[in-house]
Amino acid sequence: MTRSMEEILTEAAAMVDSIDLPEDYRAIAFSKVIDVLAKEPSGVSERSSTTEKVSQPTSDWMERLERGTNKTAEELEELFFAGEDGEPLLGVDLGRLGTNTAQCSRKIILLLVGVRQVGGIETTTASEILRDHCKDLNAYDQSNFGKTLSGLKPWFNFTGSGSSKIIRLKPSGRKAFQQLVESLLGDDDN
Repeated sequence: MTRSMEEILTEAAAMVDSIDLPEDYRAIAFSKVIDVLAKEPSGVSERSSTTEKVSQPTSDWMERLERGTNKTAEELEELFFAGEDGEPLLGVDLGRLGTNTAQCSRKIILLLVGVRQVGGIETTTASEILRDHCKDLNAYDQSNFGKTLSGLKPWFNFTGSGSSKIIRLKPSGRKAFQQLVESLLGDDDN
């Protein structure tokens, strides 16, 4: 027996409300929970099973990434690895991404959006996630980050404004991601 949309929406709202999330992440979380609940067979709605599906194991995103890039997990592990929470992180030397902060941050953004969306972790990526990763990797220029993001319009669709943009990979962005992965993996000299 299939669950009604009303039941799915009610359960999704309750699950998101039970988690202490910043307001910017609530819509994304709600969307992800709906995706998971809509795919569940009837009668399977335990929170533990939903949590597992939302926080996909490394093998899930890596398998999707393999299919989306035509690369093996072994090859992709030269560029990406799973953090403690199972989320993909960059494992590439920043010197290979560019000679200045703007070049590095553009490639970091493309790699992160690509791995998260091609890997099936999410369908859109919040700019806060990208900003935080760039900061962590010392490739963040506060005064130019918005300009850097805007310069990537050929590859991404944006919704929202200011510091709370939501980013979705365009087909041209998927191709650019695949080309960057290919380039980084083909660069054996570094």
